[in-house]
Amino acid sequence: MTYSDQSPKFSKIGLALIVAILALVAAFFALQSKDSNSKSTSSTDSTTQTKHTNKHPLRSVSDSQLPKKPRSHNRPKANDYINTWDKSTSGLSGKNLNQAQWAVAKKAVENLSGMDIAAFIEHIESEAGRDVLDWVLCIGGARLISAMDREDAKNWVLDLKSPTTQRDLLFFMGTSYTQDDAEDYLAKIKSTSSRASFLSGFCVNLSSANPEAAIETFMRLRPPDSDPSALTRILDILPESTNFESVFNSITNTSGQKNSDAHDLVLGSWSNHNPKAAADFIVKSQDTNISKSLQTVINRWIDTSPNDAEQWIDSMDESENKSLSIQTFCIRTAPKNPERSWNLATKITDQKKRSDLLNTIYREWSKFDKEAADEALRSSGPSPAN
Repeated sequence: MTYSDQSPKFSKIGLALIVAILALVAAFFALQSKDSNSKSTSSTDSTTQTKHTNKHPLRSVSDSQLPKKPRSHNRPKANDYINTWDKSTSGLSGKNLNQAQWAVAKKAVENLSGMDIAAFIEHIESEAGRDVLDWVLCIGGARLISAMDREDAKNWVLDLKSPTTQRDLLFFMGTSYTQDDAEDYLAKIKSTSSRASFLSGFCVNLSSANPEAAIETFMRLRPPDSDPSALTRILDILPESTNFESVFNSITNTSGQKNSDAHDLVLGSWSNHNPKAAADFIVKSQDTNISKSLQTVINRWIDTSPNDAEQWIDSMDESENKSLSIQTFCIRTAPKNPERSWNLATKITDQKKRSDLLNTIYREWSKFDKEAADEALRSSGPSPAN
């Protein structure tokens, strides 16, 4: 998913490890002595180094238009690492450049915090490779608000010119916030997508202890005009033990496309863990959009266990829901297994719906085995579509 004013998407594995990573980092820095924290990097020439060109591979147009020279900082400790970065990476490219960036970034993040890490991030954001910058923002997000000057650092994030960097940092900062403080800071964030990013980071952290409360909090505090896709970063790491029925019900039933999309996202996550429970819930519920909900669950179920999905559909009582479930299953499976789809489609009791579905399957089947499709058609009766 790509959009100009949304948060970047992180992998499921990365999201699942965010809280653990930040906890380990916090423990690591707590063990560092004051002496090791005060060490500076190798002394370097303080004169301005000629910068190399290394355009960020995933930068948006708005980010690429940022001034090439960052604001000057009266941060001697940060400047040591900034100068080391410039000197170590000058003239390099490819693998050598990436290795040099990682070497400096690791030392900088280990020894900087608050506005010092802010100055370093601001300097490297237009040059660092995606992997390096993502790591610095992940760890640096927590380091920003762990220092004595954390209030200055928090305000600095609010004034960032790069929407991408701001959203990334706010997401990781959100994982370090407490309930009371989070809402106060959320109110200060102007950009809709940045607010959603911070909120999803906070709720990712909350979900490790209380998944249901995390979803409820996200839906209660999210900007009204925000894209609900930010919810996926929370849903992607919910454990199988989550009470998905409670999560589903916690989403307001107010009409509107955005709440409908949020329902689909929850059902998709539920279906990844227990599609039968999700399907049973939808059939028994008073969901006003049951057709779309069933399609969401069955399509996910087909991905993981098509045999179980077909058995569940076959066991349903005759109803509109069963016809819809058969149609969903057959249309999805026809391109790869038309014979299976055909056999299930013949069980639709409504003659017109059955005929229409069989004609759809026939067209798919004919693309690679017209003889078999014609034989199936002769035994069933409907005329093929032109």
